[in-house]
Amino acid sequence: MYQNREISLPITGFATPEAEAAYFERQSRRYRAPALAYGFFGRDVDILAIETRLLTQSNVLLIQGMGGAGKTTLLRHLMEWEQTTQLVEKVFYFGYDEKAYTATQIIDSLAREL
Repeated sequence: MYQNREISLPITGFATPEAEAAYFERQSRRYRAPALAYGFFGRDVDILAIETRLLTQSNVLLIQGMGGAGKTTLLRHLMEWEQTTQLVEKVFYFGYDEKAYTATQIIDSLAREL
């Protein structure tokens, strides 16, 4: 289910104080998508298609479109959503909107993080 409002996932009790500390440490490292002036809505079908493809067909996905169509916004939303739903543990973003990364720079950055 996708919604255009704050996601609330209630926390149940932890077995040990160490488990609680580990949980909050993971939460502090989660990616948070930037706040948008107009919110994020109307992409439910796209998100479902992306998740279905990644989970059933291939772990590679190309998203292309005109400038300003919302590709980066969609990906940033997916990065946060996939961590929130625990489909993935860690997310990475290498976009030309930040800088022109080389393959070597991307691999080096991934290796350092992992």
